[in-house]
Amino acid sequence: MEFIKSGNPIGFTWAFALDTGKKRATEILSGREINAIQAHGTESSIDQGAFGSSTHLHFENGELLREKCKDFGKQLLQQRAKEKGWTPEKLDERALGYGGAAQLIATPYNCPTITLPVLWANGKVNGKHGYHFSVGGFVLRRIFERRIRAAKPMDR
Repeated sequence: MEFIKSGNPIGFTWAFALDTGKKRATEILSGREINAIQAHGTESSIDQGAFGSSTHLHFENGELLREKCKDFGKQLLQQRAKEKGWTPEKLDERALGYGGAAQLIATPYNCPTITLPVLWANGKVNGKHGYHFSVGGFVLRRIFERRIRAAKPMDR
């Protein structure tokens, strides 16, 4: 944070970014000399997430699959919600990924929280660890590991 406050020129780039995140970063950094803020794969260009009309999950049983992902996502995130003091509304908002984004994004380094939690969250579904479900020929289960880092103050 000191570096940002110092007035040094700075630039940001994201591989994936929600428009709301890009807007917030721009507001925080307003008045600073910023060389560039670039986001490839922004909210508007990644459509409506996994269940948008341009994805292969938009099919006859797509709404059923979405509801199943949301139900399982809520169950998987219960422990995290309890630890972080989330309200029921916040848990509901995160059930399909941060901001309800419902993305299918993973990198070799990590799986962002905008990705469907059923693909990365470790927890219990219907009281049991380990799960999978099938809707209309699609089988979903946890296939990615999400690295959780300890929260650090932004004073580097």
